[in-house]
Amino acid sequence: MKTIIMGCLLFFGSMANANDNKATALFETINQRLGYMTDVALYKAQNQLAIENTKREIVVINSAKASAAEAGLDPARVEAFFKAQISAAKAIQYRYRAELLSQPIERLPLDLNKEIRPALIKLGHQIIEQMAGYVKQHGAFKPEQWAAFLKIVNQQYLSKMDKTRLFEGLLRIR
Repeated sequence: MKTIIMGCLLFFGSMANANDNKATALFETINQRLGYMTDVALYKAQNQLAIENTKREIVVINSAKASAAEAGLDPARVEAFFKAQISAAKAIQYRYRAELLSQPIERLPLDLNKEIRPALIKLGHQIIEQMAGYVKQHGAFKPEQWAAFLKIVNQQYLSKMDKTRLFEGLLRIR
């Protein structure tokens, strides 16, 4: 009997680890995507471009919704998450640009169109694939994952409120 109980604990423990690993991978991808925002801000600052680009945001949202539908996710819920992600991305850019006013940086940024944007597009698709894989295998994200999300999504210019909005968006993914 003791062996059966130990076997069950190991089995369910390994399932929980797979659950955590899939969520961790998604959180890391979100963090990686947000990690490009200081380069976006630097590029825009050095090229006198506005941070706000509503035309580009519409393209990103429409692409995310189409990818979500293909992956079997609710496009409206994915749209809400991507809007939160765009808001967080802009917040990082604004905060970093403000810092650049007092601490100019002489390095050249990555090229927005040739390097950054292709990487952001790839990571955006990866986020949706990871969301879909997680939801199909484990159901909805859980509030208990908040601590792991906070630990992993850790960009310097990202506030706790930005993180809260992102995580709340994840909790709604179906």
